[in-house]
Amino acid sequence: MSQILLRGATWQHAGRRTPAISDIDIRVERGERILLAGDSGSGKSTLLSALAGVLGGDDEGTLRGELTINAAAVGLVLQDPDSQVIASRVGDDVAFGCENLGLPREEIWRRVHQAMEMVGLDLSLEHPTARLSGGQKQRLALAGVIAMGAEVILLDEPTANLDPQGAADVVAAVDHVVKETGATLIVIEHNYTQWEHVLNRAIVLEHGKLIYDGEVAPAVAAR
Repeated sequence: MSQILLRGATWQHAGRRTPAISDIDIRVERGERILLAGDSGSGKSTLLSALAGVLGGDDEGTLRGELTINAAAVGLVLQDPDSQVIASRVGDDVAFGCENLGLPREEIWRRVHQAMEMVGLDLSLEHPTARLSGGQKQRLALAGVIAMGAEVILLDEPTANLDPQGAADVVAAVDHVVKETGATLIVIEHNYTQWEHVLNRAIVLEHGKLIYDGEVAPAVAAR
């Protein structure tokens, strides 16, 4: 059974004449690592929001077609590092999602330590989140997703607001995470080259339509 299946998936915002994404057919198998590409306004973030389950209710728009995700949990990391920090201390921030899942305390903190190690955050659990760099905050958000047991990881331009070193650290952390966990990865990025060694498939949208689904290198060369 495919982990993600879309058949004719279409989302039209309320009050808009044309859909943001239209008739999208995609099948994703477990463990795939996908670049989601396209120009601004092509529908990338809408598609990612659909996969994350955060498009909104009927008052926000209409979703048609089929969208099925076979995963225990789906995790989303956005491009603004500051918008995703929840707690004042690093450990509490990573633990937040696990606490919402109602996991036993011992299991939560086991997962917190494991997730922080996996993303390369060698910090005390008491370390103030306010003193983290942008790249560290993105890795903190990634750790929170891992701790929750996400089997699908969605990244929406996670390095867009980072300096080159911070971006490289995030890419390396993501690469390590997917290798260790086997999670499925879908990444929206404009700087494709830094992700080429991590990804094994590219999906390209244009004006809400799927125009390419195949190997990464041709998609990168064409952009």
